[in-house]
Amino acid sequence: MITSFSRLIMALILVCTILPGMAVYPVSAQDEVPPPTAPSVDVPMEIASPTEASPEAVQPVEVPLEVPTEIIPFTPTPLPKISSQATLPEQGNQAGLQVPTSNYLPSLAGPEGPLDLTRDNNSNQISDVVENEFAIIATLSPNAQTAEISRFVKSLPISPRTLQLQSKASVLTQQLRFASQAKALQILAEMSEINKQLVKDPAVALTKSSLEKLYVKNGYIADMSITLTAPNFGVLKKGDILARRSGLFVLWPWAMIYEHTGNYDANGQVFESNSDGVRLKPINDWKKKGSYVGIARHLSVSSGNMEKAVNTAKSKYGSGGNTKYNYNFLDKNTDSKLYCSQLSWKIGKSMGADLDSNNVFYRLWAVAIWGSWVSPVILSAVAPDEVMLSGKLYFVTSGWN
Repeated sequence: MITSFSRLIMALILVCTILPGMAVYPVSAQDEVPPPTAPSVDVPMEIASPTEASPEAVQPVEVPLEVPTEIIPFTPTPLPKISSQATLPEQGNQAGLQVPTSNYLPSLAGPEGPLDLTRDNNSNQISDVVENEFAIIATLSPNAQTAEISRFVKSLPISPRTLQLQSKASVLTQQLRFASQAKALQILAEMSEINKQLVKDPAVALTKSSLEKLYVKNGYIADMSITLTAPNFGVLKKGDILARRSGLFVLWPWAMIYEHTGNYDANGQVFESNSDGVRLKPINDWKKKGSYVGIARHLSVSSGNMEKAVNTAKSKYGSGGNTKYNYNFLDKNTDSKLYCSQLSWKIGKSMGADLDSNNVFYRLWAVAIWGSWVSPVILSAVAPDEVMLSGKLYFVTSGWN
């Protein structure tokens, strides 16, 4: 008994001595368990950045936009200017002008809406649209030129009133073909009034002025605004062509520069056709104050041959009004009636010089004012401007009286 009891006491003493503090304490939900202490480690900042954290720990960050304090305005690229260095291909270059052959508006691509004629990026007082159209037409074949002129004019932002006036002028021109002289003069007076109204349309006026400035700029027509000297009538030779601009009532309704022509017959007389028919008229009629006169001579026909041509024409048509004035401008081939430039054309043609140039830039100018209907009229007729712009004449003198 003693031995067993002694062993029990010794075992209890041993447990209490060897394992002090090793008793297991029950943990309740309220007890706080301190986290284990981790060893101290230097962690680089890149690793400790938020991008390395778990997706749940990453919060969206708002980054403020940087708004510039200075607003830089948008500047559109200017349209190309006509260059005096670029040379045109021979095709279509009737005037020998120098304009760019690339980098401008496509020739037959119509705009989505009316053309903006007010754009003038190079500040030369010429509409950029008109300037580019001028360059386009200069490089096209004759057939393509006609189509392009029609496309361009149809895109002009002209008013409905202008369209009505153009249509009325077309009807009046048809009536001219069969009108008596009295009726013809009445029609021409009405067309003169229509012309005054047409050029009041802002689109027509801007196109007209831009074309005229372009023609002067390229040496195509003279700048009459700076011509201060009077024409020298002392240089006249028989057969020379005189062309006049008076600004008064004219028989040719579509005059750009010149409204009337005649051929000098020497002895102070001019062989010409007016409303009173084909006659010899005094040179003093061409010296009236306020009129602009140009005098030109044939390049390929000698003075002697021109004298013969004028004499032949006088014998054929008379010089006292026997041959009446021709109000049917489209019929230039008839010999029964003659208008002024028709007579000058026939005199030159008898010597092999066809002065009916069908000049495309004169036609563009006329169509821009009167409408597309006038294009076939210009092509069929022979205008004073077409004669003087034929390239087969050279000016010996010009100026304001």
